[in-house]
Amino acid sequence: MKIVSNLPDTCLDWQPPNKPRTIRNCLRHIAHVEIWYITRLNIELPSKNPRNVFKLLNYTRKLVIKTLENFPRDKMRGIFQPRKDPSPTCNLWTARKMLRRFVDHERLHTKYIQKILGMYKKEFSNQQKVY
Repeated sequence: MKIVSNLPDTCLDWQPPNKPRTIRNCLRHIAHVEIWYITRLNIELPSKNPRNVFKLLNYTRKLVIKTLENFPRDKMRGIFQPRKDPSPTCNLWTARKMLRRFVDHERLHTKYIQKILGMYKKEFSNQQKVY
């Protein structure tokens, strides 16, 4: 949040050449995947989410933290096959795997966002104040 919260819309929505996502799309992806990871342990979460990407990130973070704080003891050592959106390749989940994926996923996309910010800055450094 520190590196993206003060970015202008032009930067958040800039489509980098030969890259799959804008920064805003990447943030939305992070938020939705966090909810998806929780559902891997067959925990139901609300399906209605805020539209604004920063509200969505805050909402999903609070939801994930609340879920983890109240995590049922019987699920801590369990192995789960998700009922919702099963994957044909990776369908056995544990709490440890879910938490590891949370961290790895966020690190991956934080690096991506930093790379896109560097590209944006280079692209527009001579034209305007970047951020």
